[in-house]
Amino acid sequence: QVIIEQKFLITSVIPVADPCFHWDDELSMQADNTSGFNYRTIACTNRLSNHADGRAIDINPFRNPYIRKDLPHLKHGGYNVKVPGTIIKGDKIVSTFEEMGWIWGGNWEDDRKDYQHFEKPTK
Repeated sequence: QVIIEQKFLITSVIPVADPCFHWDDELSMQADNTSGFNYRTIACTNRLSNHADGRAIDINPFRNPYIRKDLPHLKHGGYNVKVPGTIIKGDKIVSTFEEMGWIWGGNWEDDRKDYQHFEKPTK
């Protein structure tokens, strides 16, 4: 609801299982596609991602990239708070997810940020 009320730009919402992506998370992210359920592991591990059971969503991943040590994961992707559809600390979208008990990857305090990522931790 808050996304509609705030007129927050979402590029697309196509299931990763759709034939245009064939369960390929990289293709989906390059297309700036917002996705939730995706049965996959956490990168570089054998552990299932929170996306694998629907407890995570990535919103506009091209404009809200995963950044580690100041290097964006996607080619040509970047984080620019002036671009519509970019998730910014203090935005209503962040506070709404947090009020529902979700964690935003933009608040991670180590050498990485995942601006696209919201997840609901297990209890």
